[in-house]
Amino acid sequence: MTFIIKRLVRRGQEDRFEAWLDAFTGKATGLQGLLGVDVIRPSDPARPEYVVICRFDRYANLREWEESSERRKWLEQSRDLIEGEPQVERTAGLEFWFTPASRPPKHKMAFLVIGSLYCVLMVFQLIFGPWLRTLPHPIHTLVLVVVSVVSVDYLLVGAVTRLFSGWLYRQAA
Repeated sequence: MTFIIKRLVRRGQEDRFEAWLDAFTGKATGLQGLLGVDVIRPSDPARPEYVVICRFDRYANLREWEESSERRKWLEQSRDLIEGEPQVERTAGLEFWFTPASRPPKHKMAFLVIGSLYCVLMVFQLIFGPWLRTLPHPIHTLVLVVVSVVSVDYLLVGAVTRLFSGWLYRQAA
């Protein structure tokens, strides 16, 4: 489960918001079921919108955090630093692979997905190939599909997106 919060920071409050954000992300690392927190900082100083992405292992842990007094306390501390209400979005699994502020071109998304799947399949077959070949072909294929999708979705996509973000989100000149 992915929890996305978009917040527009008041002009002149960017440094205070950054300090609040650092404290929040440091505290968040102890949340039950939290897989990670990513922050997309504003690229346009005229519109200081921050996107905070929190990934949880399951819906129950996300809901527990959403309804917690700890979260309400953090939101209250940031109230004077932001304009308006935060925009909140919840997604699950693969649908959030490429949904930050702007989507990259489809051919770039396809390239990263194909490259990630290729790497996972090659490594998995190198290690488990002899065992896989003993299975009936439909089962062999099912194992490969499950392992590759789960590996890419839960282990690789965040790192690959960050690694290639300069290329992925580069605007055409």
